[in-house]
Amino acid sequence: MAEQKWKRFEKLAYEIQKDLAPNAEVKFDEKILGVDSGVPRQVDISIRQNIGQMPMLIVMDCKDHKDPVDVKDMEAFAGEVRDVRAHKGVMISSNGCSGPIKLDTL
Repeated sequence: MAEQKWKRFEKLAYEIQKDLAPNAEVKFDEKILGVDSGVPRQVDISIRQNIGQMPMLIVMDCKDHKDPVDVKDMEAFAGEVRDVRAHKGVMISSNGCSGPIKLDTL
């Protein structure tokens, strides 16, 4: 059975991140325990690397939807970024976003 298109999109983004950050620990489809929620949060791609002595975490969410990502999708992702205490969050969308979206927390 052929792999779903959205899963191929996620895996491509993962491979690109591994190539861009060869010295980082890049994981695909990781569960990270939410600090506030107390539940495991599914993260499409996580990137961990020390900068000096400081451990940094970046989480990425991949959206391969027919329609552009909207502000509700971004708000939900911003909540996930905060919950897992990531230093940065990145959303990758195959069809852009529905309008100007600026969330300083990401």
